[in-house]
Amino acid sequence: MKRRTFCYALLALAAHRIPARAAAPLPSPHTLLMEASGLAAQFGRYANVVAVQLETQLEAMGMDKPRTSQIIAAFRKRFQERVFLPALHAQLKTNLNESDVYAALRWLTAPDGQAITAAEITSLDDGVRQRFPAFQKQLAAIPMTRVAQVRALQDQLGSVNTELAFQTKLVGALDHATLLLHEPTAKTTPEELEQEARARLDGAREEIARHNLDFALFRYRDIPDDSLKHYEDFLRTAPGGRYQSAV
Repeated sequence: MKRRTFCYALLALAAHRIPARAAAPLPSPHTLLMEASGLAAQFGRYANVVAVQLETQLEAMGMDKPRTSQIIAAFRKRFQERVFLPALHAQLKTNLNESDVYAALRWLTAPDGQAITAAEITSLDDGVRQRFPAFQKQLAAIPMTRVAQVRALQDQLGSVNTELAFQTKLVGALDHATLLLHEPTAKTTPEELEQEARARLDGAREEIARHNLDFALFRYRDIPDDSLKHYEDFLRTAPGGRYQSAV
């Protein structure tokens, strides 16, 4: 190829507009919040924790192994990421405006927020949870100032009420499944059984509160008091309170 022809070819290539590759859309603030908060990462671990609790309680009620396995399989089929996470995303969009989201992101992406989120995610691992009984034996050695700080955080999080609501739903569902197993034509509604479950669990409020506090001490065992206080302070703000209510 002659040099002049080659130059013309280069000029032609330079003049030719190669269409730019379309840029991927940026994640929405609420999507970023789900990632930063660990909600997306915690889903699979949380589903497994609930499934284990469900299986344990079904067996404690005397349900046979095949029926227990059938119920656990049905639970896992319905409690799926592709259904749960979009519903959670929609809930966040409904309850949090962008200003709230950015306030939460500032906390979650700060060093204290990242450390606390990592501790919360890790505490759902089966291997980590198995170390909890050994930790309980050391509770008496924990300073009262530390216990008070973790209790204040738990109060701000509303952990006991959340746990009671969760256990009420779980026990009510188990009672209904057991009832239908023995009395397929029973007319008692799930709502009635939930009310009965709530009455029983209210009597165990102190025990649930004590267990929640013990596990919180375990969950945040490597987090300094100052960091926990920063978390509590964030939750006391208006955006922090709305964020906590939403999640």
